[in-house]
Parts: sequence; C-alpha cells; structure tokens
Amino acid sequence: MQYSFQPSWVSFLFDPELAADSSKALFEAISTRWQELPEGNRPRLTVYGLSLGAQGMQGSFENLADLQSRTDAALFTGPPANSQPWRSLQDNRDPGSPIWQPIYQQGKEVHWQSKPGDFATLGGDWQQPRLGYLQHATDPISWLDPAMIYQRPDWLTGPATSGGRGSDVSDSMRWIPGVTFLHLVTDMLVSEAVPPSHGRNFGDVAVDGWAQVLPGHDRSAEQLASIQSVIEQIDTHDPIWE
Repeated sequence: MQYSFQPSWVSFLFDPELAADSSKALFEAISTRWQELPEGNRPRLTVYGLSLGAQGMQGSFENLADLQSRTDAALFTGPPANSQPWRSLQDNRDPGSPIWQPIYQQGKEVHWQSKPGDFATLGGDWQQPRLGYLQHATDPISWLDPAMIYQRPDWLTGPATSGGRGSDVSDSMRWIPGVTFLHLVTDMLVSEAVPPSHGRNFGDVAVDGWAQVLPGHDRSAEQLASIQSVIEQIDTHDPIWE
C-alpha cells in the first residue's frame, strides 16, 4: 500500500509517521478480517516491509512479543536505523556478535541474513513464529544514525580481519565526526547500484528469507531455485520497474 505520493526519503525526513500510520491501518484491517475466518481455515498471517516500509510495519506493534502474538511470521528488509524493535534487538544482541550480523538470545526467535544461507548458520531451534531481518554491512540507510555525527559507530570500530567491521566495508574507511555521516548520506544515492549481498541489493536473499521464516511452505529446492533465477533476470533499471 502506498503511504505517500512523495519519494520515500522525503517522507523519511519530513513525515516519518506516514509509513507507520498507513502500515498500522493496513495490518489492523487485514487482521480483523482474518480473525473473522474459521480458526481451522485461516491462511497464515505474515508481515513484510522494505526500508521505510519495514520501519512502518514494525511500528504497528508495541514490541517483539506483540508482533509474535499477532502474526505467523515476519520478514523485514533494510530497516532504517531508528526502526523498532529492530534497534532494540540490535542494541541487546548477544555479547561478541557484530552489529551487522547480530545474534539475539542465541537465535531462538530472531535471525539476521546478509547472504543466502545466513539464517541457517546458527543451527539450533528457531522457534515459531519467526522474525527475520535482511541487512547488509554496507547498507547506508540501516546505519545512518545521527549519533554518528559525534560518536564512532559500532560497525566501524576496527579492521575487517579482527571483526571490527563487515568484510565488505573497506578498511580504508575511517570515522570522522560529521564527515562520515555525510559520507553515508551520499552513499544512499547509489546504494542500489551495487552487486547482490551489498548495499541495498537484496535480490539474492529475498526468496531464501521467506523460505526460512515460513517453514512448511511446500516448495522444493528446485522450485525455489527457479523463482530465484527469474528474479536474477529482472533488470530493475528498466523503466517498467521504476
């Protein structure tokens, strides 16, 4: 559902509540209709959001527990830095796990994925309903936090070899008060013009992401691969997609 006739960055800067209000209205309407269906004959109720849409849909719920109690699965892609509960989950990640690939409570409820297969690397029991986040260490929108103007961010604390940053974040990048924030603002303009698994190109993880947060989807590995091959052939720079 379109939350504004303006570009998303305009809404993000000048009226961020638009996305949250429209997402909540959408979810409440569908949830109400869903609850009217016979309990044994309801489809699974899932939620999704991309970028500002991820922030808006998450804003429809009070916290992680509320989201899980009212949905059967959730997948959010590239949430902005002030999204909740994403921000709280990131801040309360298990000690030793990096902010760009966090682990929360040993992965019992929430998983993060940057490249295909990341959701499954934790092993163990991923309880349902599942919440998954698709995010990259080089996505400027997820890391564009105003606090970066005066404080070194957690995703830029050392070289990649020591775990101080994501493997695709250049070791030449240094935190400079004010300057690094402007660097990310500039990066936002070209963040989709990058290969998969980087920036805001999530075309290689969307299918696998849904397959993981929705166990029992009855799609074979061959069927998923076929869907993925179609996605890889899409030219998103073709005017028909803009």
